[in-house]
Amino acid sequence: MANIIVFGDKLSNALFSKCLYYGAFNKRFYPKIDQMKLTAVEKRIRILAANQVGLEQSLFILLPQSSKMIPSEYKVIINPKILKISNEIIENVEESISFPQFQAKVDRYKTILVSYDDKKGKTVQEELKGLESVWYQQAIDQVMGIPCISWIASKGRIELKPEYLKLAEQNPEFLKAFKEYVEVGQQQIYQERNLYRVNPQDEREDYALQGPTHKPNNYELYVQLLRKMENELFYTF
Repeated sequence: MANIIVFGDKLSNALFSKCLYYGAFNKRFYPKIDQMKLTAVEKRIRILAANQVGLEQSLFILLPQSSKMIPSEYKVIINPKILKISNEIIENVEESISFPQFQAKVDRYKTILVSYDDKKGKTVQEELKGLESVWYQQAIDQVMGIPCISWIASKGRIELKPEYLKLAEQNPEFLKAFKEYVEVGQQQIYQERNLYRVNPQDEREDYALQGPTHKPNNYELYVQLLRKMENELFYTF
């Protein structure tokens, strides 16, 4: 199975790195895709992006709402795009297996028209509504290096999950670092998203430079406190 990168790991930068567009799907990725599916089933998650397992290609897997949680039911979404967005916005509370301590409120489009390539190289277009629309948007954001806790996605509406908040209260330094993490984002100017900004950009453009930074100045301290808290409470993050 694939190893999922978790915030605080040595490879954490991959979670904030944009995956690369490929003109055609390379068959060498087949075994890795199969591993991603097995991992998603084991962890009981519906979406998993390439950069969450250390891959660089612009792809993710998604389990449709009506499907059973078995590997063969996951769709492989390659070079994803959003072609149209609805005017109706819904606020969604999102979590990510790569950021187990956090949850974030993110505005998503209720209905979207999407385009992507499948494993056979066929271009697929479909309209997604409700939860599947939200999952697709969350996954395409992650592919672009914009996890749900990123300021670009959440506008700073990030909080610790209740179970972690109780643990954090036992460690004032951890709680202080978390608050500073959010406050750093609040110093930035938020740029409203639109159809252009929810799509992967041309490789000559650096999408990360178009929005506020996700990384606080005290990031290294923050990671140290995560490890310290883990050791003190014998809790694995």
